[in-house]
Amino acid sequence: MVMPAAKAKPTLYQLKMTLLGIEPPIWRRIQVPSTMPQCCLYDAIQKPVCLAGKRRCPPEDVGGVPGYHEFLEVIFEPGHEEFTHFRGWAGGKFHAEESDLEALNAVLKRMRWPVRHRR
Repeated sequence: MVMPAAKAKPTLYQLKMTLLGIEPPIWRRIQVPSTMPQCCLYDAIQKPVCLAGKRRCPPEDVGGVPGYHEFLEVIFEPGHEEFTHFRGWAGGKFHAEESDLEALNAVLKRMRWPVRHRR
């Protein structure tokens, strides 16, 4: 009797994503299996397990690179007329230089994965 060969584990691809136009750079590194269909790569980028990173992500809907630059100018100037609004929008104190991988991965883990696509 011939035993079926054990399935090999898929290779992991490591991806580094950097937000363009922001200095110093904000980046994340994730791993995805080689068996992941291309149609699911977008979801992997949106819902990864973060292995490493530098700097905190901009708040959602900040307005792209120009909006993030404006946000940073305001959030670090307590006398600015928009300071209270922007700080509240960011959820309180905003430390642009920190990158809390444990907290980030806790949020990512709560997201649905994988997302099934209709073909």
